[in-house]
Amino acid sequence: MTHPTISVCIPTYNNADTVEKCVESILSQTGPAFELLIVDDQSSDATVDLVRTFADRDPRVRISVNEQNLGLVGNHNRCLELAEGGLIKFVHADDWLLDGCLERMAAPFADERIGLVYAPRKIETSDHEAWADRYRVLPDPFAERSDVALDGREVVREYIARGGTGNWFGEPTAVMFRASAVEAVGGMNRKMVQMVDMDLWLRIAASGRLMRLPDDLSVRVHSGGTASMANWADDASWLDRSWLLYGLSQVDTLAWSTRVRAAAMSAGAVARAAVSAARHRKLRARLAPLRELVGMGRRRRLRAAIQIASNA
Repeated sequence: MTHPTISVCIPTYNNADTVEKCVESILSQTGPAFELLIVDDQSSDATVDLVRTFADRDPRVRISVNEQNLGLVGNHNRCLELAEGGLIKFVHADDWLLDGCLERMAAPFADERIGLVYAPRKIETSDHEAWADRYRVLPDPFAERSDVALDGREVVREYIARGGTGNWFGEPTAVMFRASAVEAVGGMNRKMVQMVDMDLWLRIAASGRLMRLPDDLSVRVHSGGTASMANWADDASWLDRSWLLYGLSQVDTLAWSTRVRAAAMSAGAVARAAVSAARHRKLRARLAPLRELVGMGRRRRLRAAIQIASNA
C-alpha cells in the first residue's frame, strides 16, 4: 500500500454490534488514498474477530490491540500515535460515513493554512429523541460562512466571548484535521472526560485556519448506552469546562485579552464546581483535581509575573 493521505481511525471497545457497518462505510469511500486503522482497547466481545475479517481481505485495514485498557481518551491518543497519514479522521465504531465524505473533507487541505475541517452530521437514535433534537443542529455561529477559510483565532475569541460552552464543531466523526496540527498541540487532554474533543478542536484552531463544510457527511448514532449518556448520568465531566478554558489561557498564539478572559472564566468555573461539589457532599472526593487545577493556575500567574519583571 502506498503512503496514505488519510488515516481513518476507529477506536473500538466492545463494538461488535455496530463496527461492521462502520467499517463498510469507510472502505466504500472514494478519492484520496487512505488507511483504516482500528485500535481496540481490550474488547471482551467479538469486535477484534470481526474487524480481522476485513483486514484479511483489504490491505488498507490495519489492526492494533492495546496491551491494556487505556480508556476512551487514551485509546484516541493511541490512534494518533499509530496513524501514518498526513490527515486524520476519527470515526466512532457506532457511527458511519456518508458517500463522498473523505474526498469532500480532504479537499480544503490543499490550502496549507487549513488545520481542521468540520461538517454537519445526521443524528440517528432509537431513544432519547429529546437529546437528538437538541444536538441535531450544532450552535455554530459560523454556519453561514461555509466553504470559507476561517481565522481560528477569531473562532476561539468568539467561543470565549459567548461563554465558552458547547461543541460548535461536532463529535470526532464530524471532523478531519492535519496530523502535524495535533502533534503541535499535544493530542487529547486525558484529564478531561466529555469536552475532550472540543478542547482539541479549539487548540488546533488557535494555531491556524479551519473550514466548515455545508453538507451532512456522516451519521452520528446516539443511544442510552453511549459514553456521553454515562458521563452525564455520573456527572463525570464536572471539571471539563474549567480544564478547557484553562488550556486556552495557555495558548500563546491567541491574543492576550482572549487568554486573560479564558483564565478568569476558568477560575470562575472552578469556584462553581467546588460549590456544587460541597452542596452535593462530593467535595472530599473531588478535592484533589480541584487543587491540581487551582495550583496550575497559580504557577502560571507566578511565571507570568517573573517574565514581566525580567522584561522591565
